[in-house]
Amino acid sequence: MLGIDGSGKSTAVATLVHALKQEDVLAQRVANPAARKWLNHRVANSRFEISRATQDGIESIFRLFNVARNTIKASLFSGVTVMDRHVACQLALRQVRGLPQGRFFLWLALACAKDADVVVLDVGADTAYSRIQQRGEDTETKEFLEASRNAYLEMAARHKWTVISSAQRVDGVVDELLAVLDK
Repeated sequence: MLGIDGSGKSTAVATLVHALKQEDVLAQRVANPAARKWLNHRVANSRFEISRATQDGIESIFRLFNVARNTIKASLFSGVTVMDRHVACQLALRQVRGLPQGRFFLWLALACAKDADVVVLDVGADTAYSRIQQRGEDTETKEFLEASRNAYLEMAARHKWTVISSAQRVDGVVDELLAVLDK
């Protein structure tokens, strides 16, 4: 599952996995973070500044490690694995930051999506910003969120991934996710 910060990915993933388990479907949740919150916090609380390319390089290493680890975990699991973020999230960040996509990341994102149901949760930047402010764990600008949203929606359109509005209640999002899984 993909989407901008504040789109409700983690909530939707947890609720979906719970709903599947309630239906006696073996399901697990795995997360593929890039340590962006940690890195942003570290940089903000230090005298150091790092370039966008360096930040992307550090985040890409974390993201690739988590994706590799969780892909192995998913391959060994006989049920449904729901991933919270994936390689495509790094591609969206690169687009927003004005960095090259890179052939390897694009190839990996598409290869991983080949046999998967890729879903982008879509919500407006104002709603996402409000959610981020409420949880108080990190900060984002509305401009960054809008640019990220556009990047995700462009990828979804280009690769024919499912887009679900997450401006609705989580139960509605999960009902739509269950419909995607039933296809």
